[in-house]
Amino acid sequence: MNTIKTQAELNTFFGLEKTSDIYVDGYLVDSKAYKISLAGISDIELIYPNTENKLSSTVLNIWTLPLEKRYRSN
Repeated sequence: MNTIKTQAELNTFFGLEKTSDIYVDGYLVDSKAYKISLAGISDIELIYPNTENKLSSTVLNIWTLPLEKRYRSN
């Protein structure tokens, strides 16, 4: 079983352009050469462009933290 995927492989799997940006925990992955370990993924979400995020296309955001650990409570 392949436990590492390229960004292009992940984008293609989710129906996006191979060169679409990928974010990890909300931070842009600067290099398209970086590979993603499947073992570290808690969740993957598609982020669609809107006026708030100002994205030009749909992107993947890969979460490494479980939902209950992602946001601080005040």
